[in-house]
Amino acid sequence: MTEKLRVVVDGETLASSSSGWEHAASVEEIARRALAGSAEPRVVTGVWLDGRPVDPDALDDLAAIPLRGAREVCLETSLLREVARRSLEQAGEFAGEVQRSLLDSAEALRQGELQEGSRRLAEALDGLSVLCFTVEAAGRGLRAGSPSFQDFADGLLPWLTALADAQEKGDWVRAADYLEYELAPRLGALPEDLERAREDGPSAPAR
Repeated sequence: MTEKLRVVVDGETLASSSSGWEHAASVEEIARRALAGSAEPRVVTGVWLDGRPVDPDALDDLAAIPLRGAREVCLETSLLREVARRSLEQAGEFAGEVQRSLLDSAEALRQGELQEGSRRLAEALDGLSVLCFTVEAAGRGLRAGSPSFQDFADGLLPWLTALADAQEKGDWVRAADYLEYELAPRLGALPEDLERAREDGPSAPAR
């Protein structure tokens, strides 16, 4: 006989449906069913299986977390809009770090320190990719379908293309100019846009 599965969400034990929680194949199915009646969209921010915490990095794909015969699943959840606001706050802080890497790269390239400049640029571009993804995802969490934060990434694209062209031609002075005068200022303006979004909802960074 299949063991009954106990499901706890934010400290409250949920009654089993007629089909029973034990038939769920993954944590994603448990979460989807448990949160189906929420007045506002919620996201899972913590999972425990039989009292053992699941690695936070695994929470991005709940469908990949099998139940493995667990007898108790505990979920911690938060409102999607609150998670989005926290993500925007962190993104604003991270934007400053990416901006500094861009400026450091520009300075090194102008001084002919190509190895160091390229290293700092690689760090900055990796950070920029993470930042764009975070900002866009958080924007969707605050206002479904809003294009406002996608505009930020779209505004960077022409300058990233121009930067790649300058690198390919070995024009490091021009590459440094793009970093310092085009990309870095956009990163510098981003925290203010994000703060306004956190307080008032998304507003398009018209830059």
